[in-house]
Amino acid sequence: MAATTRKLAACLLNVSEANKNIVESIAESATSVIEDNGTCSSTVLNIFNDNDYNRSVITIAAPLHYLADSVYHACRSAFDHINLTNHRGGHPRLGAVDLVPIHPLSDDVSLEECGVVAKEIAKRVAIGVPGTSFFFFGASDHQNRGLVHRRKDVGWYGGKFGMNYGTLKHDIGENPTSRYGLTGLKDWSRHCITNTGNGTMWTTWCPIYGV
Repeated sequence: MAATTRKLAACLLNVSEANKNIVESIAESATSVIEDNGTCSSTVLNIFNDNDYNRSVITIAAPLHYLADSVYHACRSAFDHINLTNHRGGHPRLGAVDLVPIHPLSDDVSLEECGVVAKEIAKRVAIGVPGTSFFFFGASDHQNRGLVHRRKDVGWYGGKFGMNYGTLKHDIGENPTSRYGLTGLKDWSRHCITNTGNGTMWTTWCPIYGV
């Protein structure tokens, strides 16, 4: 009998926070999605945080059809915990949840499918967390514009404490505010995840089942 395969994808969730307790709470929210058999549908592969940047990257992996749920719960937790009005750090940023790149882990997942998942997450969060706003790039964007292009379009490189959010462009959700800022979503090509610089990495709450 042929081995059962599952279409796997991951999200490198970029949040504007480095406090370990807060970031772990966000990551735990991503693993709260339970399958019909009672097992955890997703895993947090690692967390990289940088105190100087006041920024963390949470790597969430799951079967593609569960990933949107996991990332949605993580985004809701992040928006609940992080008030961008008070954020200070050395890294440019526009959002409490700054970037939500989705990328394939298995060969049977396409970038176009990842783009669909990214749009689904944005639509759900925009409804579930009133006041949030989003811009798309890559396969999520109707013009397939890249990250650098879109960052320039929306003014991402000028993102800092005390900025004016009222002038920012967005694709979905409400007008950007200093509380939540502006979040970018896209597909992302597969690449290696490395821990560099002065950050700290720690790992996982629950394994991927059935892989």
